[in-house]
Amino acid sequence: MKKNISKYLSLFVILNAFITTPLTGLAKTNGIVDSTEYAQTETTNSVAGAQSVWTETTATAGSVGQEKSAESTSQKAPVENEGKQVDTDDSATLKRTQTDRIQQSEFIQSDEQQTRAPSDSTYSQDYGLNFIVDANLYDSNGNIVKETTGNSNNSAKWDFNIPSGSNVKAGDTVTVAVPEIFTIQKSADFDLLDSGDHVIGKASVNKDTKKIVITFTEYVEENTRNNITGSFSIFVLWDVSKIKNGANNTIDWGFKETSVYLKEVGPDTRLLTKSGRLSGDDDTLIKWTVTLNNSGLDITNAILEDTIGNAQNFMPETLSIIFFKSDGTIDRYENVNKTTVDITYDTTSFKIDFGDIHNKIFIYYSTRATDGGASKFYSNNIEFTGDNIQPQTLEAFTPETGGTGTGYTLTDLIVKKVWDDSDDQDGIRPEDVAVQLYKDGEEEGSPVALNSNNSWTTSFHNLDINAKYIAKEINVPAGYTENYDITIDADGVGVITVTNSHTPEVTTITGSKVWDDHDNQDGKRPESITVNLLANGQVAASKDVTAADGWTYGFTDVPQYQAGEAIRYTVTENEVSGYTTSIDGTTITNSYTPGKTSVTVTKAWADNNNQDGMRPNSIQVQLYADGKAAGEPVTLAEQTDWTYTWTDLDQKAGGKDISYTVKEITEVAGYTTVIDDTDKGNIVITNSHTPEVTTITGSKVWDDHDNQDGKRPESITVNLLANGQVAASKDVTAADGWAYEFTNVPQYQAGEAIRYTVTENEVSGYTTSIDGTTITNSYTPGKTSVTVTKAWEDNNNQDGKRPDSVQVQLYADGKAAGEPVTLAEQTAWTYTWTDLDQKAGGQDISYTVKEVTEVAGYTTVIDDTDKGNIVITNSHTPEVTTITGSKVWDDHDNQDGKRPESITVNLLANGQVAASKDVTAADGWTYEFTDVPQYQAGEAIRYTVTENEVSGYTTSIDGTTITNSYTPGKTSVTVTKAWADNNNQDGKRPDSVQVQLYADGKAAGEPVTLADQTAWTYTWTDLDQKVGGKDISYTVKEITKVAGYTTVIDDTDKGNIIITNIHTTKLTNPGLDSGLDSKKSNNGNPKVTPSNKTSVLPKTGEEATLIPVLSGILLSGFIAFTMIKRKKTEQ
Repeated sequence: MKKNISKYLSLFVILNAFITTPLTGLAKTNGIVDSTEYAQTETTNSVAGAQSVWTETTATAGSVGQEKSAESTSQKAPVENEGKQVDTDDSATLKRTQTDRIQQSEFIQSDEQQTRAPSDSTYSQDYGLNFIVDANLYDSNGNIVKETTGNSNNSAKWDFNIPSGSNVKAGDTVTVAVPEIFTIQKSADFDLLDSGDHVIGKASVNKDTKKIVITFTEYVEENTRNNITGSFSIFVLWDVSKIKNGANNTIDWGFKETSVYLKEVGPDTRLLTKSGRLSGDDDTLIKWTVTLNNSGLDITNAILEDTIGNAQNFMPETLSIIFFKSDGTIDRYENVNKTTVDITYDTTSFKIDFGDIHNKIFIYYSTRATDGGASKFYSNNIEFTGDNIQPQTLEAFTPETGGTGTGYTLTDLIVKKVWDDSDDQDGIRPEDVAVQLYKDGEEEGSPVALNSNNSWTTSFHNLDINAKYIAKEINVPAGYTENYDITIDADGVGVITVTNSHTPEVTTITGSKVWDDHDNQDGKRPESITVNLLANGQVAASKDVTAADGWTYGFTDVPQYQAGEAIRYTVTENEVSGYTTSIDGTTITNSYTPGKTSVTVTKAWADNNNQDGMRPNSIQVQLYADGKAAGEPVTLAEQTDWTYTWTDLDQKAGGKDISYTVKEITEVAGYTTVIDDTDKGNIVITNSHTPEVTTITGSKVWDDHDNQDGKRPESITVNLLANGQVAASKDVTAADGWAYEFTNVPQYQAGEAIRYTVTENEVSGYTTSIDGTTITNSYTPGKTSVTVTKAWEDNNNQDGKRPDSVQVQLYADGKAAGEPVTLAEQTAWTYTWTDLDQKAGGQDISYTVKEVTEVAGYTTVIDDTDKGNIVITNSHTPEVTTITGSKVWDDHDNQDGKRPESITVNLLANGQVAASKDVTAADGWTYEFTDVPQYQAGEAIRYTVTENEVSGYTTSIDGTTITNSYTPGKTSVTVTKAWADNNNQDGKRPDSVQVQLYADGKAAGEPVTLADQTAWTYTWTDLDQKVGGKDISYTVKEITKVAGYTTVIDDTDKGNIIITNIHTTKLTNPGLDSGLDSKKSNNGNPKVTPSNKTSVLPKTGEEATLIPVLSGILLSGFIAFTMIKRKKTEQ
């Protein structure tokens, strides 16, 4: 009986094992959760901290369990985002394993058969890949990956089989190399457990060598009588430097190869995402990332509220908000100290009121664990609301370790500065800017200066491949906005282009065309004219102006500055045939008087101020009309300022323009004539004469007994004097044959022949005598000579006061030597005393010369530095005079305000401009030229005045009185009625309205009716432009009351007043169907409701195993009871 009971109990245990073990594995398999970033570890022994291990019979899905992602989202990402490292699709609590800092979960399966006897082996063996039977890459759902994205998170799984009888010893190892195409974020150690929580091996993952080493325990050694099969997996990331998106990528497992197609990553369109991770260097620092409005919706009253989970404190100083533009580039950065939004916070929560948003926003911040990092996980709850969206609620969790985020993972980073400011048109670009590198939202290193010296570029090298880097400009120049563009170059290096944009200031230049042609009496007015806008004197733009424009023009959006300096704009007009043009500011007036014109001729002399005295006193010129003499010849002379104007000339003959020319009919000997008639209004006839030149030659004679005493110098200096003034000097040597020559010297001065003489600088020990240009130096011991020359500084005897001769006296040691000597024009104003004793009483005699004639009006200066060439200079300051005059204005006391602030008067001396002066009202419109010479070559100078053109005025001159005349002008006002009523949609527009013109606030004339027949416009013409010296202010008002309309008057341009009547039409409001209340969202995912505050992980197996266990016990009991009953029946 006992034997039978033992059998039944054994059968019961066996059946229970076969039933409960698979069900337990199934429960565990059902507990696997979806993830795209972090691996979730599930433990069966919280004390040991071991990761899940179960038998091979549980199906392959049990071998690829993953840790719950650190990110939850409110909407399922589109297909192209599947597997992104930054997000997941649902919420779950992520538990942290007890194992020390394990980054990813690894799941091992093993089939334990029977226990074998311990081995007595004393050494260990590495089996390499001998026991590895398969390897593949799996996604979070346990499927082999065939296609994914380059930023997806997956598990690498290896299947192994240790055959029975393999004699594996404790300490033996299996070493697996992780494929090079993957990266591992951290090194980790963990236990491999079977379903009974027995440790079958110690696994060690090294992120640097990228190898996994499994060291078997004694438990394996004692149980190798049967096969041991299983698998293990680790969480891996793609190595972005070794993959190619949009192509198949080969994974080399060491014993096989598999291929995965990596898709191009598409845009993220989710409304809200959140992720968290532990810092790689500090387990108490938790970093969180939130993204809002990824698809760029228009959301009003957008509010984000974040509730910090247990055992954490919010770190406000780490809060960073990045606002994006509609094109996806960065708009600006903000934080708690620099923000345009409303931020409130404490240690356990924060709230951001964004107001209205239209583009995506990224938020980075950190929390600090208050439990020293002891918690298995850390969570935060976030809620995002807006007027036109369904509230979004997420709860995000951190895994034990690891990271998440979007963007480029880089090892090198280049930052480039680009300026978009029209080549610094406004001159406000700074010499340098500074950029700061940020690692995971925190400053990395010191700011770096970018300037022209480094081509506005800098590079950062050897960066952590697992961190997220961004570079920000920390001193955005005033007047500029910054924009960030992130790309990757052909070498895989990240490039951040920081563009500073400044829109140069622009302005508008407007003006009008005025026709003074008797209302186009002769039909000469063209259909259009061309106005040129000149910027600093250079044509910048041109515009055709027509009557359709109201003869007004405007140049819009023209730059205000060039190289930082304000541009000076002026306007010109292309020639309008038959019209004369005057420009006042931007008002261009064209005047036309039928049939009349004028021609002015001026005689110019190019003869070095009549140096040779060959200029005639007068010449005659003849006007020709179409080649035929018109009128009598005209005499031009100094008295007429060498100019003449023919006025009131017929402009046309036989319907064609008359060609007027001028010729000089006087033959001027020695001159050539050139006529410049490019400007018919100012024909210039220039007579040119090249002054005659001559050559002065001479020689040096030595009378020194063939240099018997060796006193002769190697060279002497000869001076050429023109009318007593040194004009040139030349050194003469034996190599020249003691001869000299002065070439191309002028022959005349002021028409008078120049008298040339020569002198010689003193030759020590020699006496000098000069005969014409022959200079003789004689040497007799004890003798010397003294030469005196009289020089005149009186502007070539301008005032005619120079005497015919003067007397000079030679003095020896202060005593008169001989009689006075007369110097005159006939002696070339020079004299030489020869054969003078050199010494007296053994001392050199000091010879001096004095002028003994008193020369009235002259001062005398004696230069005896060179005793051989004493120069006595007589100076006389020519007499001067003062020319005064006045300006008379004939313009109705400046009624139209046309009078300029100043005019320019030119003083002409004998017909040549000698001086100019600006004259203003502050001078009482009088002028004065002081200290002007009274004579030239002894003759009184003839002074006359002219005036530079005064726009809009005609000029007449009487002596020195200049009169300017101006006739006041007229103006016009145009009114236009505009309707803003959606093309009279509601039918409320009247058939006509009446408007009234006002001059300085008073009604001018009768009201005018505007209607559709008048094109709703009217123009008042021939209006007085001014009254009492001030512009009349013309305004227009609508005197008809138009029911249901509001009236706006734009009289910015007095020539074109626009009265706009506005009527607001009724609009339909179709309402907004966001589809958020449907059972599913637009992409087919389950609807997210406000009550979904948190999510819970699926059952982990503890409860799920109770029912099958009880079922197994009941089934086993029933079988045992049946067998016992049958046995009793048989007995």
